[in-house]
Amino acid sequence: MQLLVEAYTESFTKSPLIALLMDEKNNKYADSFRDIGWRVDCIGDLDFWAAEENGFTHMYDLYPQRIIECGVEDAWKSAPLSFEICGTFGRWKEKQGYSRQAVEYIFNETLKWHISSFNAKSSPVPEECKDMVDEWLKKMGYRFVLRTFSYPEYTAPGEMFQFQSWWDNKGVAPIYKDFLLAIRLTNEKRTEVFITDADIRS
Repeated sequence: MQLLVEAYTESFTKSPLIALLMDEKNNKYADSFRDIGWRVDCIGDLDFWAAEENGFTHMYDLYPQRIIECGVEDAWKSAPLSFEICGTFGRWKEKQGYSRQAVEYIFNETLKWHISSFNAKSSPVPEECKDMVDEWLKKMGYRFVLRTFSYPEYTAPGEMFQFQSWWDNKGVAPIYKDFLLAIRLTNEKRTEVFITDADIRS
């Protein structure tokens, strides 16, 4: 297993990486090379197999405990977390009979864990909880909102053009890639794009 971890971390040096949340030994070994995020694949299990498993569930038992045991509670600060749905949204409604309150609990837990992305297996969202999913999507990952942008009313050709901007991240996680922040100025004759030196990861 260590050889697989080493091959993975040494081969992909520029991309943010994630690893399955498995056990303390493997997750800590992967994290010893570089910052590694994590993924789980049964988000939404409140009672899928609880009757046969003496009440055990992923959401109430396994995930909260394993996050602590594997020492990954702060991994989100430097690497993304990606979650996959347990079953489908349709199964949550039709077979599990989840109420809106249950779905809200599931979503709130993922936000508490700082979710960056979610795999719903291309399953449709029931109309009854579409509004909840829409609000949830606005909070996961990063979502930069420009609060203010100030600049001088006049500037002469060739002079330094100074501006100030204030941004708010409305999401529950930072951005992990070093994307460029650019300013585009346009008039009736031409357009110019200026790359700033801002590090949007911080």
